[in-house]
Amino acid sequence: MSRVQSFFLKSGLMALAMACAPPAYDSWLRWLFISCFFGVLIFSDWRLGLSAGQGRRLVFLAAALALGAARALVPHLQIDEGFNVFAVGAHFEIFERDLPPTVYRDFQASFLKAYPEEKWCSAKEGAFCWRGGHVPSATFAFAPESVWTAAAPRSRLASGIDFTDLPSLRGAFANELGYKSETLNWYNAITDVRRESMPFFVSYRFDPRMAGGTLCWQGSLFWLGPGQTAARKEAHPTFACENLEALRLTETVYGLSVPTLEPLSVRLTPEFGWRAANWLRLSLEALSLAFLAAAALRPRWRRLRECGLLAALSAIGLAAVGYLNKFGEVIIFSGGDDGLAHYGFGRAAFQHFVEGSYLEGLRAAESTFYFMPGLRYFRVVEMLFFGPTNFGYLMVVLAFPTLML
Repeated sequence: MSRVQSFFLKSGLMALAMACAPPAYDSWLRWLFISCFFGVLIFSDWRLGLSAGQGRRLVFLAAALALGAARALVPHLQIDEGFNVFAVGAHFEIFERDLPPTVYRDFQASFLKAYPEEKWCSAKEGAFCWRGGHVPSATFAFAPESVWTAAAPRSRLASGIDFTDLPSLRGAFANELGYKSETLNWYNAITDVRRESMPFFVSYRFDPRMAGGTLCWQGSLFWLGPGQTAARKEAHPTFACENLEALRLTETVYGLSVPTLEPLSVRLTPEFGWRAANWLRLSLEALSLAFLAAAALRPRWRRLRECGLLAALSAIGLAAVGYLNKFGEVIIFSGGDDGLAHYGFGRAAFQHFVEGSYLEGLRAAESTFYFMPGLRYFRVVEMLFFGPTNFGYLMVVLAFPTLML
């Protein structure tokens, strides 16, 4: 078998593996399964075919596909989650128009308390100031992981809630750049609202099957029942928990985080049955990937052990300097950084592809390639399978030293 044939066969197998566990953005364990499969894929020979003696491998392949299908049948929580950056003024009227009046007025007061109008940067600074460049096209920001859901969520359908800040929320909107009129290229030397501490809001419509779970938060949440116009504010100065009763699950929740004034932290703990179902889904994913590898690949075990050890040492090094956990979150790049351009242009291209604007997607926010044009297209593929995180980047970073041996 030629190298070209092997490349295309392995690429197809990797795509099939990713389809068995999409999207791998909300779980380090799911990312570990995919990464191990990727490592085995690199250091293995292709062995699946239609020749005699392939019966056992075909059974393994059928088992892998069956387990992947069974995973989809396991019930899981679906929480309609919406989020976006929050600000007031000329470019942000959409929030005043679409958010409940009592919620917006409280959000507005909190923003003005943290950022008094007399200290605002000048809109004449353009995109370098928060007042000059960013015009939200929707109340709730686009989330790349939403492409895997049949329903149309406000931002995404989440299986859980657990965040203390914008990076742990995994809100990719923080690195918006080059999509229509949405540009968050704020320079810290100019803007008073910093990118790393930008205010943002969240909203949740709970899964009605969640009764019995516990919602914990620090900060203020607003609860708005069906048909109501005035939301009920519940503030927790310290981290505190409340049970989710059936009646509360019919309400829509809103919350604002102003990191410089009143940060918001929220964590949902479902009842045991849902946690067990989640572990079952992860187990089925792991077994599916194992059977897929057994069906199609013949590992070169010595090479695999050596490179696996090197990748593990690289991961330990990243953990030692406190950087490993950042790959599972959204890194908030500074205004003007190349990282913001690569991520933001890739996100813009991904959105255009989702909308069917394929030429704009291929353009990737820049008509003439000026710097590292390939990385934004890697980001497009990464967002498809790993959502807003940097898991795909991490997988390649850990694999790169092993490929040099």
